[in-house]
Amino acid sequence: MLPPAPLSADPAQIDPAHLLALVRAQFSPHAASVRHLSGERDLNFLVEMEAPAQAAPARYVLKVSDSKENPAALALQNATLEHLALHAPQLPVQRLYRWQGGAHMLALPGPEGVCYARMLAYLPGLPLHDAPASAAQRQCIGAALGALDQVLPFSTCCASSCANSASRAAPSDTASSSFLKPRRTAPSRPMAPRT
Repeated sequence: MLPPAPLSADPAQIDPAHLLALVRAQFSPHAASVRHLSGERDLNFLVEMEAPAQAAPARYVLKVSDSKENPAALALQNATLEHLALHAPQLPVQRLYRWQGGAHMLALPGPEGVCYARMLAYLPGLPLHDAPASAAQRQCIGAALGALDQVLPFSTCCASSCANSASRAAPSDTASSSFLKPRRTAPSRPMAPRT
């Protein structure tokens, strides 16, 4: 039996106890706590597990989208994370996990429509705006962006299929980012054939 819908009021007022019940019912019965994290568009929560099994992470991030979020944009974000996990596992990006039913997104009723919950890996560290700026930091960011550019196929193959989502997306959406625009010059190295 599912716990009561956690989004029966303004999404900013989600009770972590309801989310904890949801996570225990739909992800892992070993969830010990849920607490609010900051975020730009989604409601983000840190989920901590009781003494996890050796292979399981101890912390996750539960992201609950706003009901106005385009599900196609969320699906694009999910596809991007899956692609990175498969083709660039060395990059420090969040990993996407599946709910018990096998889906990446769990639909939750909200006061203004359906919201979607996703479970991702927790990456320790400081948000960029809280970290002291330095030349080493800029070099690391540049190297990571260069590695992403080499691995993500969106810049050459998905621009047309993303156009509809990008035209409706807010400027901070992944779907409207400049790396989704077609390249004007040839890539610096040949692209690997698709498998």
